[in-house]
Amino acid sequence: MKDIVAQAFGIGAFIVAMLSFQQKKQKTIAFMQFVSSALFTVNYLMLGATVGFWLNIVGMVRGLVFSQRERREWARHIAWPAAMIAACALIVMLNGISLLNILPVVGMIFSTLALRAEKASTVRLLSLGSVPCWFIYNFASGTIGGTLTEIANLVSILVGMLRLDRKKANTEK
Repeated sequence: MKDIVAQAFGIGAFIVAMLSFQQKKQKTIAFMQFVSSALFTVNYLMLGATVGFWLNIVGMVRGLVFSQRERREWARHIAWPAAMIAACALIVMLNGISLLNILPVVGMIFSTLALRAEKASTVRLLSLGSVPCWFIYNFASGTIGGTLTEIANLVSILVGMLRLDRKKANTEK
């Protein structure tokens, strides 16, 4: 029963993450990433994937901070992404340096830089680097929702790029 509940949280996180890249505004993408990270935190904790758990705690903070960037001066400070990247490095050091533990940290760095970006099109472009890193970690950790998320993220990012970014680029010519 515990595994079913864990997978349900992962699938819920998958749905939210998939929808996030279809948003037009950076702050909406960031907030939806916060919700997805919160659900994944429970998923990873229940599956015993400690690096994924802690990285998603960082992801929750990141989502909240970055969703406030348009309205709050403090949320735009350069120290935020630096602190989040440093926290990710600390997490991997405390949990053991291995390729499996380093991959999601690299993914977090890509997504942190992505969510720091001003334009939603840049968010989508930088987010592509996160996908293979988290896919491998999620598959190895046994999270169905996590694995599906990265497949769907890839598709969703590409659809968002075609639907929103290419359309915008064509109208600017």
